[in-house]
Amino acid sequence: MPVPASYLAGGTALALILGHRKSVDFDWFTPKTFEPDALLRDLSVLGKVEVAETGRGTFHGFIDGIRVTWLWYPNPLLRPLINVEDVAGLKLASLTDIAVMKWAAISQRGARKDFIDLYCICRHGCNLEDLLALLPEKYPAADINYYHMIKSLSYFDDAEREAMPLMTGKIEWPAVKKYFLGIQKELLKIITA
Repeated sequence: MPVPASYLAGGTALALILGHRKSVDFDWFTPKTFEPDALLRDLSVLGKVEVAETGRGTFHGFIDGIRVTWLWYPNPLLRPLINVEDVAGLKLASLTDIAVMKWAAISQRGARKDFIDLYCICRHGCNLEDLLALLPEKYPAADINYYHMIKSLSYFDDAEREAMPLMTGKIEWPAVKKYFLGIQKELLKIITA
């Protein structure tokens, strides 16, 4: 791995675990800071590298046209990484970690793919009430606004302007919205009780 301790998280990691949709980018996270120039040198052996944006601990670019991102991510893992048996050295974030990260992403931007991903994770057995309790563990330095996190589950304006991700099974957008509207009411009762 070009950056030590890197693991795959985000939509592609989730697609590898659940097989629920197609994903065409790679989001790598690492608890170690890194210099983008050193990463660029390491990546150049993999193919043609195009840099979109860099900064200390950040690399956004393309390898042979495939979007790749490396981010310094100091937040702790909630569960052990998943080792992918077929690919030596490939590690994936756990469903729990991806779920909390997806919810945090929804609270910031509300992309349709993030709603879909979190919905599929919940259908796979993750409970949003449990995830709510894990937020301080995942983001220990953050001042978490639980009300905002919960209300973000019904902010669909940005998502409505986006196309449905390419799914491998039948997922209906209205069902996703209905699910989050329903669970939002339950979660609001928990934090206001």
